[in-house]
Amino acid sequence: MKKILSFLILLLAVCPILTLAVVPKSNFVYVSDYANILDSNTASYIIDYSSFLKKETQIEFYVVTLKTLDGSDVDAYSNQLYDSFCSNNKGLIILFSKKERLIKVIAGSNLSTILPNDVIDELIQSYFMPFFKNEEWNLGIQNGYNALYKRICDAYHIDASAISVLDGNDFLTKYKTFILLFITWVGITITYVCCVYFLKIYHSSYTSRMDDFIFILMFFTNIMLLALTGLIDSTFVFILLALEILCFIFIYVSLRRDQKEKRRIRNARMKQKKRKKK
Repeated sequence: MKKILSFLILLLAVCPILTLAVVPKSNFVYVSDYANILDSNTASYIIDYSSFLKKETQIEFYVVTLKTLDGSDVDAYSNQLYDSFCSNNKGLIILFSKKERLIKVIAGSNLSTILPNDVIDELIQSYFMPFFKNEEWNLGIQNGYNALYKRICDAYHIDASAISVLDGNDFLTKYKTFILLFITWVGITITYVCCVYFLKIYHSSYTSRMDDFIFILMFFTNIMLLALTGLIDSTFVFILLALEILCFIFIYVSLRRDQKEKRRIRNARMKQKKRKKK
């Protein structure tokens, strides 16, 4: 009975390792995008550069993305993946699991001097993770790939000046969402100020339907501007959209109050003129 119990405990311990079979190489050789997060341009880019690297250095550089590890041990899975994909000790694999948001870089023993574990960890934190935090999977993978590629090229004295790498900890990169939305908000505010100035100064009566049309057109133009901003980076766009609507309501109500007040003053003046005539 004790032997059976020990066997069951051992089986449960290794089950997570055995739950997920190693994925096969895709038809694109160096890119196996099972999570469907890479666009065609990025996939073609990786294939071309990895093919060149293989020709020049015999290094096999792969990118593998999964929807989930499904509870499997990442280290055990990585080792199996390396044995399945790489034909020598100069292999390099970027493994990413979308559900777990887990990124791992597996380097062969012959690359240990170029890419020791501490360097790999630093590259992951600087060039992968800042983009993954914003769910920019495609950009994060390509940027991290470029960082690893450039380090290999530097070690082998290969010109890689055409490859650009974004430092995720750089101020502009790290806070680009806030900068982009701030610029958008400033543009919207300026249009409101100009519109209000136009309506209140040059159209003091504010009775024309054309004025209403101009104001509403400006509002929807700003909504479209927000939508375009959302295509670039969706973070906080809904908050900005709510502020846009509140601002519109506030200014529109304010203008209507001015209109009523001006009508009241105009009517009072007309009554005074009539009394004077009598």
